[in-house]
Amino acid sequence: MRKVKIIKVSSKGSERIVKEYKQAPGPVPWPIVGNLALLARFEGPFEAFTELSKELGDIYSLTIGSIRCLVVSNLDLIKEVLNQNGKFFGGRPDFLRYHKLFGGDPLALCNWSPLQQKRRNLARSHCSPRDSSSHFQRMSDIGCLEITELMLKLKNEISKGHELDIKPLLQRTCANMFTHYMCSVRFDYEDKDFQKTVEYFDEIFWEINQGRVYDFFPALAPFFRKNITTMTKWSAFIRNFILKRIMHDRNRNIDMEEDEKDFTDVILKSLSEGENVTNDTILYMLEDFIGGHSAVGNLVLIALGHVAKNPLIGERIKEEADKISTIANRKVNLYDMDKMPYTMATISEVLRYSSSPIVPHVATEDAIISGYGVTKGTVVFINNFKLNTSSQLWTNPDIFDPERFLEQTSEIKSQKFLSKTKSNPRANPDMETVKDNLDNENLDTNMRLKANIPHFIPFSIGKRTCIGQNLLRGFAFILLANILQQYRRLLSIAFWLSTALPLTCFLRSTKYLLEISYPRSLRSALRVIIVVVALTGSSMCPNCREFLLPYFEEKSKEELLLDDIKSKVKVCEAEIEGLCKDLNAIKNDCKQLEEDYDFFDNEMPPLQDDTLECSSALEDKVKQLQAKTDSLFKSHKIIAEENKILSETLDYVSAEMQRQSVQYEQLSIENKNLQNVINQLNDMKLETGMKIVPSVNDLNNSRQDNIKQTINKTKRFKKQFDKQIDATDFADNRRKSEAGDECKNSKMGIVPPNDSKKLIQQKSKNMAKMRNGNGMILNIRFDK
Repeated sequence: MRKVKIIKVSSKGSERIVKEYKQAPGPVPWPIVGNLALLARFEGPFEAFTELSKELGDIYSLTIGSIRCLVVSNLDLIKEVLNQNGKFFGGRPDFLRYHKLFGGDPLALCNWSPLQQKRRNLARSHCSPRDSSSHFQRMSDIGCLEITELMLKLKNEISKGHELDIKPLLQRTCANMFTHYMCSVRFDYEDKDFQKTVEYFDEIFWEINQGRVYDFFPALAPFFRKNITTMTKWSAFIRNFILKRIMHDRNRNIDMEEDEKDFTDVILKSLSEGENVTNDTILYMLEDFIGGHSAVGNLVLIALGHVAKNPLIGERIKEEADKISTIANRKVNLYDMDKMPYTMATISEVLRYSSSPIVPHVATEDAIISGYGVTKGTVVFINNFKLNTSSQLWTNPDIFDPERFLEQTSEIKSQKFLSKTKSNPRANPDMETVKDNLDNENLDTNMRLKANIPHFIPFSIGKRTCIGQNLLRGFAFILLANILQQYRRLLSIAFWLSTALPLTCFLRSTKYLLEISYPRSLRSALRVIIVVVALTGSSMCPNCREFLLPYFEEKSKEELLLDDIKSKVKVCEAEIEGLCKDLNAIKNDCKQLEEDYDFFDNEMPPLQDDTLECSSALEDKVKQLQAKTDSLFKSHKIIAEENKILSETLDYVSAEMQRQSVQYEQLSIENKNLQNVINQLNDMKLETGMKIVPSVNDLNNSRQDNIKQTINKTKRFKKQFDKQIDATDFADNRRKSEAGDECKNSKMGIVPPNDSKKLIQQKSKNMAKMRNGNGMILNIRFDK
């Protein structure tokens, strides 16, 4: 395991401590080229990062040329890098291309600094406006105005009946949305300089997302002089356009005391207030924010491509938009985003499916990530491609499915909309974005957009998250909803959607069929105009040409429509066949249910009889249990009375024992007094010479001895008497055996043994009374 030395500063800041930490695992780099040969085996860098993570883990190191890199592919590790240690990873790569493209200090590609923080603070209220703010309403108004201009432009171009390149029109609309909102300036679609500016912005958008070999091998830059010169030309033309057509007039007309009406006013006023803010700073900020329109246009174009491949997606978006237009009598605006969850879910799914790469970060200081040392200058790649395509995080990630971003609502409201009110016929439907007669909830109250999906981070996280993400979602929502509301469906013609094919090819080579639906007052319901709206084929790459052109060379428009109808017929036939199978299964189930009903119908009478018998038996059992309960209750009552008697007896015994105790104490006192008298008499007798009187104890002992002798005599007499009784019993048994069975009859004159025994016992009782020598009478009781 390779190790790196990490310099740590003590808490006091006075000491610098050097420690060795393990470097994140990774393949051993080759001299000069590093691990470039390993990445060349894959079609794209992020596909390579994802495949290597299966072998090396979610965090590993690479070396490209002489630049040390770290690849992070796990959500917890990404949070550790960008959130917990964001202050150490706020830098951007120092690539030659970035300097040629921007030539200064762009907002998205510069290192983190106090100036960067200030610029983000200036832009926050305009890029992320609250729903209740005036900026949000202005953004919505401008979006609706520009979509109206686009629809008119498309209608005029389509009416000419020839092929139309839709991408430039879409990008010009997006550019006007941004310039109108940010700078209060919009440009004509036919303005040549404006057209070139929009085209160059789009080229730069794709150039940023491409990897060039001289980024990591600057010595090879001379071999790419043509590419570098072209990028420099793009950047210079855009800056010149912004300076002449936007900033020149605004610098002259700025009033420092008036309220700020747009973002340009904000940054121009900051020029006089901030020390570090210059004209170049303002130029770079406008360039960054206006250039964001290219991301919106490409996102909408990719969404239309997916709709072309799966028309059902477009139908659902159109249903949501139609509900808005029918009830509110206006175009869809930003206030409708919460009411159209499926449209917003489609935009989120485009972001996930296309998986646009996150700009790499650079370690500005030595840091520790997951126990591994990361040295200053290390380029960190955030592999969100793996997050967006992982089967552990998403169900069927290879399928374009907007419903993965929807969830069931907990409450289903019975009233979906507010009561319909008469709309104002004079109101401008393109600018009507205030809250009107629609409910605040979404139109489909059964579904809503998921609030938070932790592993979905298309705009990155941390302090360098994309500040313009709300602009992108908002303007893309207005464009997609209104376009699909006007165009009933997009027919897929050899549509190629694959991450393996470069997106530049996809966006510049794909053709669509747009079916326009006009109002019934203008055209018959059966009459539609089918127009091929295609992108220019001159810039096709070989792969696209080989894949797409045969469809347009061999098939006419009628054949394409016929093929589409045939495919739909096949789908309908398959559905009908499936319905027939389901119907047969239902018939079989019904037949089985009838048989079960007959069986239960036959079994019911015996069951009723058994139920009656069981009921009567249970009644008898209940009566028996009731009788036993009554008996137990009486027994319980008797026992209670006996317990009461016992309790009284115990009280009596206790009182008697207490009385006996008192008598015993009295007798003890009398014995003591008698003993004192005896002692006095004995003293007097000793003096006179008389015989001493025995003590009380001696008298008691003598009396006890006499009693014991009497008891012993009685026991001896009892034994003799028992022998006589045994002899009498033996004689009775003998006479009984001689007499036989007739002795049982009392007429034989034989005295029963029991009667003789009674006589003997009576005599014994009379004889047992005797008097002892001390005059005591003993009553002896015999058991036999």
